[in-house]
Amino acid sequence: MSLTNDIDVLSRVSLFEGFSLDQLRLVAFGAQEVELGAGAQLFRFGEAANGGFVVYTGRVALVNARSEPLNKSFGAGSLIGEMAILTRIMRPNGAIAETDCRLLYISREMFRRVLEEYPALAGRLHARISHNVRSLVAELSAVQEQLSRPVD
Repeated sequence: MSLTNDIDVLSRVSLFEGFSLDQLRLVAFGAQEVELGAGAQLFRFGEAANGGFVVYTGRVALVNARSEPLNKSFGAGSLIGEMAILTRIMRPNGAIAETDCRLLYISREMFRRVLEEYPALAGRLHARISHNVRSLVAELSAVQEQLSRPVD
């Protein structure tokens, strides 16, 4: 993978929306390439998550604690583990390569350095994530209200 291609893939990931070319270059330069053969485990349910993965080529499927498929898979340009890039968490599920894959691993530590280098970017990212969380809470509240209505 070349730096130019890495930047192109990263530019299509929603977390990096609004990043400048220099900011994307810094993320791409700090990312690590990972190659997996079909059937290989990317990460396991419950392990500490120190970063996320952008799928460069191939498909990765999420699995539960018993390694059973969750009917959720990710292809090229997808980000797996967005929250792990932003905060310390445990993996809520596992991930297995459905096909041969190439991925970019973005560590939380490296991403934090990018945000420290560009504080205005950190502010924009915080505002976007806050908006997304508020929208999710509103959606969940609406579902809760519907479920709590008496059935006729």
